Amino acid sequence: MTITTTFPPLKRPTKLEWIYPSVAVDQSWDSRIISKSSRKIATRLDEILAENKLVVTLKLLDATSFQEWLPYYSQKMTEQNHSVIATPAWIEQKLSDAVAVYLIDFAQNGVRIGTSVFSVTAQDKYIEHFKASDRLHISNLKNASLGTVIDLYYLRHAMTSHASVVSSGSSRNGFGFYNNLGYLAFKIKLGYRPVIAEVAEFDENFEYDSEQACIWFATQDQQQLEVMMRKKELINQEMSSLIDLLNLPQREVETISV
Repeated sequence: MTITTTFPPLKRPTKLEWIYPSVAVDQSWDSRIISKSSRKIATRLDEILAENKLVVTLKLLDATSFQEWLPYYSQKMTEQNHSVIATPAWIEQKLSDAVAVYLIDFAQNGVRIGTSVFSVTAQDKYIEHFKASDRLHISNLKNASLGTVIDLYYLRHAMTSHASVVSSGSSRNGFGFYNNLGYLAFKIKLGYRPVIAEVAEFDENFEYDSEQACIWFATQDQQQLEVMMRKKELINQEMSSLIDLLNLPQREVETISV
């Protein structure tokens, strides 16, 4: 059952953006990745691509080429029960704002099996907006799915292109309700950190499933985030340890429906 509650004076940013921390000049691009298995994949990324005969191309998109990509994206989102949020209007707005939009295309034996669409602003901020791929495990390494390979390829490309900021896009704020806890864990394991998205609104309402654990990021001043956890006893040790790594204030909350 869906319950709505409030925790005055805290408010919930409706959107979070996921930012990869900068690295020192003497550090590798993947040094912020927390997951050991993902770091191993990152180290062997080119080898994995070669072993699977994956050809990767980078293409600057215009409105026509974006619409040519849309059917593949829509098909994969439908197959995987995800919302289809990429639209022709989206690319038109980006082009109107003079933002460059790129496609990273992964093909095997001449057949597209995965894609990532990202933009680069005039300030060299890289933002990944859409990802779509076949569900394939492409290495004997732990957690070496095609999706992870695509995420790491984008991250490497952005970091080695000397991006001023690297973003993996935005998400709704309510893990265990809008998104699952596994999604949150995956973002943190890849090294990303949550910040309040520029487009976020500040909602006094916190929604959750009465039977499930939930994690929110809340704020009192619309700047500093803190972690709020409901039913912490249902949150496994790995997830709790990942939350600790964010170095944000934490509180366990009781929930009262309103």
